[in-house]
This record gives sequence, C-alpha cells and structure tokens, in this order.
Amino acid sequence: MVSVTGAERIAPAVCAIGVVAEFLCGYAGYFIVNRIWPGFYYTPIDERKWTWLGLQGACITIYVVGVLCAYGGLKRATYAMASRMHLAARRV
Repeated sequence: MVSVTGAERIAPAVCAIGVVAEFLCGYAGYFIVNRIWPGFYYTPIDERKWTWLGLQGACITIYVVGVLCAYGGLKRATYAMASRMHLAARRV
C-alpha cells in the first residue's frame, strides 16, 4: 500500500471549502455586492462586476488546488502500484 501524504489528506477538505465558498460568494455575494452597487450584474464589465467575479475566481482557485493535491496523490499511487505489479510479474 502507498501511504497518504499531508497534501492528499487535506485535498477533500480544500475541495469542500472551495465549493461552499463558491456557493456563498456566488449566491450571497451577489446580494451583498448588489446592495452596495445596485444593478451591477446587468451592466457591462466594470469595477463593480470585477469585485464579484474576483471573489468567485478565488473560490474556484481554492477548489482547483484541492483537485491538484488529490490528483498528485492518485498519480503517485498509480506509479507505485504499477512498479509493484511489474516486479511481481518478473518473479513469476
């Protein structure tokens, strides 16, 4: 068995935080920014909309970091298992 590293252990938590933060910034954040700048969502891209889009981008970045941590662990485990299978096939 391949051991789990710290990055792989935090990957599910980081992904969950990113998804929850995306929901909060996308849904609740819309109402908060709309209270400060009414009608910002229906205007062309300007500094008001960049505030809201920037928050969403930060949340998506958090999620992607979690996915990359998990992917790194899966890739490492796959290579380790493949090398063991190769060694086992040589012994036969």
